[in-house]
Amino acid sequence: MLGFTLTGTMNNLSVLASTFYPTHARATGVSWALSAGRAGSICGSLSGGLLFSQAQSLSDVFIWLACPVAVACLALALAGNRKG
Repeated sequence: MLGFTLTGTMNNLSVLASTFYPTHARATGVSWALSAGRAGSICGSLSGGLLFSQAQSLSDVFIWLACPVAVACLALALAGNRKG
């Protein structure tokens, strides 16, 4: 379920990012947003290795994986309310 929802979210983030920038700066803004996502995926891979090395059980891993998803969900909900 985690992979399914993250894939759907990642596919739609570039569309969401394009709504935040004016037309003359849209390509640059979306490119910067995508580059931030790439940097996040690198940091996520590094922290995932640390997580697996420190986890006591499989349920601990799933709890830690749910935390960033919950933060991303909250951020998208707040961004949607702000854009209104």
